[in-house]
Amino acid sequence: MSATLIPDRTFADLSNSADLAHSIDLQSRAQASLQTSRYSEVQKTTCKCHHGVLYLQGEVTSFYLKQIAQTMLMNVPGVTHIINTIHVQPTHTRRNDRTS
Repeated sequence: MSATLIPDRTFADLSNSADLAHSIDLQSRAQASLQTSRYSEVQKTTCKCHHGVLYLQGEVTSFYLKQIAQTMLMNVPGVTHIINTIHVQPTHTRRNDRTS
């Protein structure tokens, strides 16, 4: 079963220690998965977990890298949904400083 992307929601508090332990384990496995990326920007992204839902956060320079990070987490066992809030901040393109 692969994870489903759902719209952004508020991150709620964990209600009991079993949920907390499961979330910490899942978050650790998801973060470890991101660290295996060959892209340093993806490695710098982070995730939080609540009831099997991963909240993906950080900043990258392209929508491609945003998708790579999300895709890497879709097959982490226990992930039911991914909320991808990674911000895309494109690198500045060179300006043509010539005057006409």
